[in-house]
Amino acid sequence: MTWTRWRVPVAVLLASVLAACTAFEDRQDEIDSITAAMRSVPGVARAEPTYVNSTSLGATFTLAVEVRHAISAESLEQAGGRFVVEVDDHGFPEYIVSLKVQTASVDRAEGSSGASFRLTDNRLGRNPVSADDVAGDLRLWAEAMQFPGVVSVQLSRPAESASEPGVNDRRLDIRVADREAGERLAARFPETSRHWRVEARPAG
Repeated sequence: MTWTRWRVPVAVLLASVLAACTAFEDRQDEIDSITAAMRSVPGVARAEPTYVNSTSLGATFTLAVEVRHAISAESLEQAGGRFVVEVDDHGFPEYIVSLKVQTASVDRAEGSSGASFRLTDNRLGRNPVSADDVAGDLRLWAEAMQFPGVVSVQLSRPAESASEPGVNDRRLDIRVADREAGERLAARFPETSRHWRVEARPAG
């Protein structure tokens, strides 16, 4: 009799606890699909999602991608644009969504380069970062890092210094082997003209 009396409340309590652990809408299937699409891109060495859905930790989705240094700029451009379109199509309300791209460890002798994009700000508002922004940035990133004399390229959108919601600026930091390489790069890609500097060589 006692068990019958408490069975319903216990079931309700357990359901409440489980719901509290995953208070945000589940997006595992969508994340698996987006990750699989990125892994299928020629030149992508690795793509790993970090997915958190917790009332205590919040809801986040970050896709970390490693690419070969010689990846086709066009392929990466298309992959970046598709990532944004798929995120927007599936809808990730209440999620902080980011894409991080870097050169694969096997190619680090060619230089360590990276690009990062935050589609959502810390207030869960959608940053004005479009598919065209990400696609164009990744094409420039790949072409610049493959340019003769370039040591590394770091790109982020919005810029890491941006603190206000709705900001869509870009940070670009390019290290080159010498001044001549920087000038040739700027002549080929005018948008890099004020963003390169000669890599400091170790003393001795």
